[in-house]
Amino acid sequence: MEIKSLITMFGLIFLAELGDKTQGALVTYVAQGQKPVPALIGAVLGFTASSIVAVTLGIFLQRFIPPELIQKAAAVVFVGIGILMFFGKI
Repeated sequence: MEIKSLITMFGLIFLAELGDKTQGALVTYVAQGQKPVPALIGAVLGFTASSIVAVTLGIFLQRFIPPELIQKAAAVVFVGIGILMFFGKI
């Protein structure tokens, strides 16, 4: 295992997810008296499943599409979602 990649992705994911909507939903759910351990396990499993999909998709796409194009497409999607959120469409 490449320790540099592991540490880099841990740091990026940790910082990117800090204070996002999912974390807010989890805080709210547990604060309403729900059991914290099952909530934590569910959150970890959900994030793990979505990460597996992202990694698998990345492996598949990099065989056919240059990484620079994937990065630009991801940026466009990210900005597009931000615009839709800004105008209250999602």
